[in-house]
Amino acid sequence: MFIQNIMKRHTQQDKKILYSHTDNKEFIRILKKIYGTGKLGMIDESSFSHKAIDLVICNNRMELLDTCISLCGYLHCPLMIVDHKIRPEHLNASAITKPAITHYKTAISKSIAESWVECDAVIGVDISNPKQTDAWKQAIEDIIQKPYKVKNYEEKYSNTH
Repeated sequence: MFIQNIMKRHTQQDKKILYSHTDNKEFIRILKKIYGTGKLGMIDESSFSHKAIDLVICNNRMELLDTCISLCGYLHCPLMIVDHKIRPEHLNASAITKPAITHYKTAISKSIAESWVECDAVIGVDISNPKQTDAWKQAIEDIIQKPYKVKNYEEKYSNTH
């Protein structure tokens, strides 16, 4: 899958994105407005298994982050974490998996971003606001352009004694 995905990513024009479930329908509408329905799929849809995936969007950090990280590793594509809800107080932020792969963390409001402590951007989800739609498109395109990398990979696997 690794070589196949890399070859397809460099030859196909359309960006293919998988996303995890979210109750935030405005966010899904923004994705569909930017990319159309044919280029988006949920992570549990098998119809995308034959296509090269450019990005996985994790909309539920507490329940699906590990699944999304594994999927990114299988597909060799970057990860975008989108926080839609404030971190529960009982959840220790250090207990959440920190992705060691190419990723980008964003939140839909400043209060949500502050609750998770680490955030690369705050972008609202008002579909009627062209600035927010453009900001999502730019953020997604920026992370798609980054090559898939595993942090500290060379340190772990370069010593072959």
